[in-house]
Amino acid sequence: MKLRDKILAGFLAVATLTLLVGAFGYRALEVAQFELEGAVQRTRPVMDALQHLRLEAVRATYGTLHAVRLSRAEGASPPPLDEAALREAMSTYSDAVARHFPDEAETAAGIGLAVDGLVVDLRAHRVSVDGEDVERVMGGFERRVLQQLVRLESMVGTALAQEEDELSGYLSHVDAAARDWTRKATALGVLALLLVGVGGAWLSRHLTRPLEALRQATERMAQGDYEVRITHNSGDDIGRLGNAFESLSRELSQTVVSRDDVEAILESISDGLMVIDRQGIIQRTNAAMRLKCADAVEGPLAGRAVQEILECTSKEKRVSDGHFTREGYECRLLPGTDRERRVSVTATSIRTDNASGGRVLLVRDSDTPRQIAEPTPRGRVLNTPDALREHLATRLSVLTWRGRHVGVLMVGLDRGRELLRAIGASEEDGVTRQLALRFASVLRPDDAVALWSDEAVAIVLEDIGAPTDLPKVAEALLASLDEAIEFGQHRVHPRVSIGMAVAPDHGEAVDHLMACAESAMRCTMADGKRGYMLFAQATGQRPRGETGRQ
Repeated sequence: MKLRDKILAGFLAVATLTLLVGAFGYRALEVAQFELEGAVQRTRPVMDALQHLRLEAVRATYGTLHAVRLSRAEGASPPPLDEAALREAMSTYSDAVARHFPDEAETAAGIGLAVDGLVVDLRAHRVSVDGEDVERVMGGFERRVLQQLVRLESMVGTALAQEEDELSGYLSHVDAAARDWTRKATALGVLALLLVGVGGAWLSRHLTRPLEALRQATERMAQGDYEVRITHNSGDDIGRLGNAFESLSRELSQTVVSRDDVEAILESISDGLMVIDRQGIIQRTNAAMRLKCADAVEGPLAGRAVQEILECTSKEKRVSDGHFTREGYECRLLPGTDRERRVSVTATSIRTDNASGGRVLLVRDSDTPRQIAEPTPRGRVLNTPDALREHLATRLSVLTWRGRHVGVLMVGLDRGRELLRAIGASEEDGVTRQLALRFASVLRPDDAVALWSDEAVAIVLEDIGAPTDLPKVAEALLASLDEAIEFGQHRVHPRVSIGMAVAPDHGEAVDHLMACAESAMRCTMADGKRGYMLFAQATGQRPRGETGRQ
């Protein structure tokens, strides 16, 4: 599970708990409100009906008494008794009891009888006004009416007290239920906070522990301890980061060990070694080279131009060329000083995919004032054309993904038949073989040379940065023939013509590339000069190139 998914899951869990607590609290409020509204809606209509009934009874009683006294004083008949409002109030109370409190029907019936009694007494009091002995009768009826009113008010008061007790009981129940829901909501909130705290602590520990381990491992690596291991093995992003860090640590450890081994080997070599860049500036040296220059050069050799330390012959430009290897050229070490002496220098190119390559110079003390007679072949010498074709096919098979070029050179003897007749037929095989060996001495170890015919040698250059590098190689091949080749008792300065083709510019088929190089070679021969040409791919065009030295 990815780290971002874990964090998102944590936030979703917190949001879910928050919603759950909120929903639970909202439900608790709804339940409490519902129960409270139910209690009020049940008791309030009955209590309102009782109060209204009492009000109507008082109004009817005192209204009737006042009307009777007033009519007697005026000598008129009393108005009719208005009992409709009192009867309606009683009916409202009875309906409310029947709807909400059926168990209180007996109390409602008693109040109804009291109302009926009051109405009867009020009617009797009104009628008694027309009789004899009015004062005594009116007084008696008023007392009786007032007693009925008191009795009715007492019964209404008792009923109101019961309803208030009922309402108090409902409110107590609602309060208890509300407190219960509050406790539950509080407990759920505390549980949610606890879960959020535990989850946050786990997530923070899950994040910080491996990061802390990585920090400690990085500090150990900074102190030179590359044998670090990360114990966090989860499958999330941090686990993969830890695995990548372990892989980096192992590779770095192997690199450091290899570097130390190489450093030890270089420092133990008795010959001097110098690494120079493309501009000829010394980058580093070994102990033997520093010892050779210790008394004559002040300060480090790194950063100096190689010309300050070595003064070579006319071959200096080719010795420092970056496209091939030169061996055994005589130079003067520390020229112009009392420590000047002759040394033999071998230059090997450092091949890289960018422009930061340079050369490695091997400096050996030399007692002979001349170049080594027969340089040791560096490139591969193949015996047959078929072997060269197979080698070229192998190089072309990896051409696409390497992103480099493969060069094909065809070197033919100018007037080869005349040369063969001059040295004798027994030397036919030796001429091209000696040429192949001489050419191999200036090629790189990965390059290959083979006898193509009795008058031609074919060369395959494996790793060419650009087609413009081929003329430099051709110059090196021509320069290797400056010294005569010995064939038994004969010393020969052979003249050659070089044709060049490059893949993929001129094709990627073996036979086609060989034919292109051979065509360019024959065009060079036709010019009558010793030189080289690069094949022109366009149909109908003559192979073009640069003419070599005259």
